[in-house]
Amino acid sequence: MVFVVGHDWGAIIAWFLCMFRPDKVKALVNLSVPFIPRNLCAKPVECLRAMYGDYYYICRFQEPGVAEAEIARLGTRTFQKKVFTYHKPEPLYKPEEGWGSRNEKITLSFWLSEEDIDYYASTFEKTVSLDLSITTASAVRFLLLLNLRSVESWELAAPWPGAEINAQTKFIIGDEDLTYNFPGMHLYLNFCGLRMFVPGLQDVVIMKGVGHFLNQERAGEITKHIYNFSKQF
Repeated sequence: MVFVVGHDWGAIIAWFLCMFRPDKVKALVNLSVPFIPRNLCAKPVECLRAMYGDYYYICRFQEPGVAEAEIARLGTRTFQKKVFTYHKPEPLYKPEEGWGSRNEKITLSFWLSEEDIDYYASTFEKTVSLDLSITTASAVRFLLLLNLRSVESWELAAPWPGAEINAQTKFIIGDEDLTYNFPGMHLYLNFCGLRMFVPGLQDVVIMKGVGHFLNQERAGEITKHIYNFSKQF
């Protein structure tokens, strides 16, 4: 059995691991993305589009070529800077005119260095083809295929209607994370909504003044949370 820690997409995978193979998970610490029960009526992108419209970044990037063209226009380093420095509680939109210019000055957060950006950009470029004539599996295409992948997960989860996450769990999120500010999320996390579907939930931690990349923004605190929780097991 394993002790699992997940963040963002990793958190989604961790929730599914706990649901599909509870015999393999000793305990779980998940960050930023809470467990959302299977919607019987609508696909994930349809729900996001209903809440935020066509220009919400996930909805906008479902159109083939849009994400690749934007990354190519901005350059990978500028694109990465924009992603990692986004620290607002409101939804992230991709306007028709794009996310600014390649040469704009972007001030990095205190927890982020130019060396970090170099590493992220070079690693990203190894997995991504920005040649729109090439169709290869890549990091960006995981996002582009969100609806397909989510529908696959949605269909695969059909045998588990009303499934619960019984692994002993701690969930941590920042109050300036755009996920925490989804409609209804405050109530869901603060008034036992999450616990209805995660009976093994021991604690929900809402970190004040913290955005989406809390594992980097408050690395020391997150490490303590993980370590102290893991000592129980």
